Amino acid sequence: MAAIMERTESELRRQLQGRQRVILGERMQVLGWQVLILLVVLAFWEWTTRVPWFVEHTVMDPFFVSRPSAIVQRIYDWTFGPKRGHLWPHLASTLWATFLGLVAGVATGFAVGLLLSQNRRLARILNPYVIALNSVPRIALVPLITMIFGLGVGSKVVTAWFMVFFLVFFNTFKGGQGIGSCQERR
Repeated sequence: MAAIMERTESELRRQLQGRQRVILGERMQVLGWQVLILLVVLAFWEWTTRVPWFVEHTVMDPFFVSRPSAIVQRIYDWTFGPKRGHLWPHLASTLWATFLGLVAGVATGFAVGLLLSQNRRLARILNPYVIALNSVPRIALVPLITMIFGLGVGSKVVTAWFMVFFLVFFNTFKGGQGIGSCQERR
């Protein structure tokens, strides 16, 4: 009996190892294709910004669409090259503004979503305005936000807030309505 169990256990181990190899092989194959596609796209992008015909007849003018090699060179210069340290203060400022916008968006989205989910009349009154604001593409408001709040941290915070607010609002609103309907059943 023990010999049969040992044999079964070793067969199961071999099968498991075989499956793991197959899964690893599939993962490596998918990763290989993903890397290959990325390299082909980057090479085509670089090539089209260097061929004069594409530059003259398409939007691939390097003045408007930078070359991948130029982007990599600029990032290298800002991180390790002659302009070392130039990137980090700006990155820290942007991350701080994004964090503030996230906190403000979560707090206000949750509060407004909960308020409107519990007050049906107010929800019906504000419904067209909420839908209208939500239907505007977020990126379309960036120039307007920049004109109103300037180029500083304020515009970044407001943009991040606008991105987060509606996501949290709608989820809280639907969740709050679900709580209200569950309470009514009891």
